[in-house]
Amino acid sequence: MTLKEKLARLKELEEEARRISDGAEKERFYEEKILPLSREVFLEKYQGETFEYLILSVGESIEPIVLSISLLKPSHVLFICTDRSISNIERIKKFIDYENIEFETVIVGKNNPVQVYTGIKDWYFKRKNPENCAIDGTGGTKVMAMGCALAASILNLKVFYVNNEYDKYTRKPIAGSEELIEVKNPYSVLGDLERNTAFKYFNSYNYQSAAQIFEKLRKSGIPEDSLMEGMSKGYALWESLEFDEAAEYLETAYQILSKNLDRGIDDGTGWGEKELNILESQIKWVKGFSQVYKEKTIGKDSGEIFLESDCAEPMMLFLYENGMRRSYEKRYETASLLMYRVIEMIEQLQLYKNYKLVTANPDYSKLSVNEEILINEVNSIYKKVLERDYKHVELKTEIPLFDGYVLLAALNDVLFDAYPAKGKITKTDILKKIRKRLLSRNNCILAHGFRRISEDDFMKIKEVADELLTAYFNGRPEFASLKETARFLTIKN
Repeated sequence: MTLKEKLARLKELEEEARRISDGAEKERFYEEKILPLSREVFLEKYQGETFEYLILSVGESIEPIVLSISLLKPSHVLFICTDRSISNIERIKKFIDYENIEFETVIVGKNNPVQVYTGIKDWYFKRKNPENCAIDGTGGTKVMAMGCALAASILNLKVFYVNNEYDKYTRKPIAGSEELIEVKNPYSVLGDLERNTAFKYFNSYNYQSAAQIFEKLRKSGIPEDSLMEGMSKGYALWESLEFDEAAEYLETAYQILSKNLDRGIDDGTGWGEKELNILESQIKWVKGFSQVYKEKTIGKDSGEIFLESDCAEPMMLFLYENGMRRSYEKRYETASLLMYRVIEMIEQLQLYKNYKLVTANPDYSKLSVNEEILINEVNSIYKKVLERDYKHVELKTEIPLFDGYVLLAALNDVLFDAYPAKGKITKTDILKKIRKRLLSRNNCILAHGFRRISEDDFMKIKEVADELLTAYFNGRPEFASLKETARFLTIKN
């Protein structure tokens, strides 16, 4: 028979079924005459994808389950049953080719969706999270269907439903009216689950992983994710010191955020005008970093160009916040390395700003103090700091980090007067503290030794960096706003 002829025959059979008054006889007629032909029609009308694993809730009506198994052709089936509906499994098997299907059963309470969810979840994890898996919650009670939907949304499984028209006389689906509907998971369609994961990555400073998800969502047709794609890629590139590309992505994000705020669009970030202004300042910083590295001036090396630019202090604070982000990830070796660089930049900036000394190639003739007097003062300080380890030193042709601080102390630099401390503290005390923390870092794996940096070690290095930053900025009002700009934005919602 053709499909048209089969549909006509189904109508005739249903007319016969309506004339049967005995309930048991009507049920037998339906299963023997109507359901087999209805199954043929259903399989001719639909040729969908197949699934290796199929989860079905079982109630009193077996018809939708028969159709679903027949079409989706699973090799593994999990039946979610009540103690009453479990008897229907043998009825279902009569209408399907089950020789190559492995069946499992979970018994649940008909009004307990948590049991349904737990049963599905345990089975799913026991099967090691199979990818080619779907759920059909057509059968069973509404509460069982809710449990199936809950499991599907959390486990991110495809959901199917056999829809049909209902014959009030036979109290059965109208044969031939059945259709298989895929119920799209709103979390998948709208990207909510993936977006939440990406938000967590972003707030955990894993910008590369966040960028991959936001890019995928944007390409799937969700334009709202262009903002966070730009932010994630921009921050990732900034941390990699790829300033030109970072600026491009952050500018794109700025434009989108600005439009969102103008139009009152909720982009899920919780950001407002304050964050927009911070982002604008960050873009200026990144562009400045890019520009200063491109500059070439006769008679000056790149270090001197950078030190006399407006970018040196922003770079120092960027490195500080980068170190803080690494510490939140418990990457204390890398975090300490960045704090070490902050401590070094403070010394380099102070020597250049106040004395025009470049640590890579210092010209001591620029100093107002006599060189011999300076050497004597430097050695006097070293003797107090190093004590028994002291050896006479001359002025260096390249100034290492700690030597730079000793030189600043010998020059009676204001940095030591502004150093924050509880009670009276001398220059010698400050230098001893700095040296102790630097030695801790120098002995770590990423420097010259094999010692691991602990959280406590990092916090002690950070403490010195904090104190030196406070002394360096010495009450300047812009310090707070510079720190705010250096801190990468996080999602509030």
